[in-house]
Amino acid sequence: MSVTSAQFSAQQDFWANGEHRPDKVGDFLNRKEVIRMLAADGLPGAKILDAGCGTGYVAEMLGRRGAHVWGIDECIPFIDAATNSTANDVVRFQSGRIEKLPYGSECFDHVIAVSVLQYMYKGCIGEFFRHVARVLRKNGTVIVSMTHPDLYRLCYRDHEGDTQDKPAWIHFSGRSGSDGVDMVDTYTQHYFNASGNGSVLQGVRAYSGKDIVDMAECAGLKMVSSRSIEYPKSLVEKYPQWGSVWGYPSYLILEFQK
Repeated sequence: MSVTSAQFSAQQDFWANGEHRPDKVGDFLNRKEVIRMLAADGLPGAKILDAGCGTGYVAEMLGRRGAHVWGIDECIPFIDAATNSTANDVVRFQSGRIEKLPYGSECFDHVIAVSVLQYMYKGCIGEFFRHVARVLRKNGTVIVSMTHPDLYRLCYRDHEGDTQDKPAWIHFSGRSGSDGVDMVDTYTQHYFNASGNGSVLQGVRAYSGKDIVDMAECAGLKMVSSRSIEYPKSLVEKYPQWGSVWGYPSYLILEFQK
């Protein structure tokens, strides 16, 4: 089990229960956009792999729209939560590492990795893309979303300066230029859901879009689109206690094709 997976497992009461479902917190926008992108290509009958599926929210939404979906995650409590929920009716779940995908060649139309890559070492991301290139069919696509690299810098600045003296739904501390493994800024992530309950994850990596594009292209994948997701004013009004973090570029979504 990786260090990050162990952290998620240790905090499973926060991450693996219904309270954290994306319809209850801001990051549903990120997941909603990934679903919209896939739906534009037609979901009924499409074979989709959700790599790092967590508790299965996105996989379930895709399955209920007619796609044939497989979900894989290294964190066993997440897979247990997914298989014990209604998501199990429309998705095949299993535990495993996404940099060692246990699937045959050219068996998926799409692969997605939603809010996953920032928790992985760079070498593991490279392996993940190589496996993706193997399991994707010709002209298949992979969509990855990750914390926007600007969000680390902005949240870190506001948290350290305590500009509004208000808790943010997410902030970062403990910035380091290297963790001894990757030459990339790493942070400690402090996350709060809509109920005010929190989680702390160490060793979160602030990869740039170029970092991810370079690793995907080394595996033979071509970038076809890039977009940023920001939080709308309506959520600022709904959760004013979370302060100025709202409106920052919060997620970066990259789409590649084989």
